[in-house]
Amino acid sequence: MLKENLSFIGVCALVFAALLGLAYLFERTVCHDLQRRSRSRNISYVAMFSALGGVLMLLEIPLFFAPGFYKMDLSELPVLMSAFYLGPVAGVITELLKVLLKLLLKGTSTAFVGDFANFVVDESRPPLSSTTTTRPAAAPSSVWPSVRCA
Repeated sequence: MLKENLSFIGVCALVFAALLGLAYLFERTVCHDLQRRSRSRNISYVAMFSALGGVLMLLEIPLFFAPGFYKMDLSELPVLMSAFYLGPVAGVITELLKVLLKLLLKGTSTAFVGDFANFVVDESRPPLSSTTTTRPAAAPSSVWPSVRCA
């Protein structure tokens, strides 16, 4: 039993490291026009967005047209705002802190599997959603995708 739990924690750590690494590589290779701010400002923004996401994650809004276990999760909005404003790495860190804050305040009812799934599924969005496709001004009106970081 202990060996299975430790292997699950190891897999969670590896997945987090892989997601953080992918977001870092994406930010360094694609996001050349990302506004640089001071580190203390980035840390404070990530902390504020994480706290807001953690509080919103505690709110459980049931959907009237769905079964009782479906709940609306508004806690992704601060994570997406963080990813748009600060970049994909900040989005990954904000998501991790949001999930950890929820675990500290509310605990888990799924033996951490649901929280891990929430982290992995929610982290598949910020690197992609923090970019937009635009057409350069000199390009013809045909489809000309270019990736630009927000």
